Amino acid sequence: MNKCYILQGISGSGKSTFIEARFPDSLVYSADHFFTRDGEYLFDQAKLKDAHAWCFRRFMAACRNGDNPIVVDNTNTSVWEIAPYYRVAEVLGYEATILRLVCSPTVAFARNAHAVPLDVINHQHNRMIDQTPHLPPWWNLDKVDTNGQQ
Repeated sequence: MNKCYILQGISGSGKSTFIEARFPDSLVYSADHFFTRDGEYLFDQAKLKDAHAWCFRRFMAACRNGDNPIVVDNTNTSVWEIAPYYRVAEVLGYEATILRLVCSPTVAFARNAHAVPLDVINHQHNRMIDQTPHLPPWWNLDKVDTNGQQ
């Protein structure tokens, strides 16, 4: 069965490092890729909605193609962010798993690559924790501690 891994983690939790270590040969879909040109990350808040739509379209195309394994590399701190990816994966025959990268906001802030402010990281963390009871119980959820990850 094809596999889809949906990462959930605050900025700086180690999502990209985790992918490199655990899924080096996977197809990775991330809104961050929308903002990367010639190796340079050029974030534009005004285009964030476009970036996520672009990411989701690319993800759906990969699922329709039967690509395997697929990794979604966004913060996904809310159920509504995860749900479309999870559902498309299920409908198209993938075994979907949410991989929650558990990391303290202070550790994440110290190592986040995109200079995300601590108050934003704290907000992401609180939203992710607050959303936990709302995850459907039949969704696969694995937790991975990345506090000590380099």
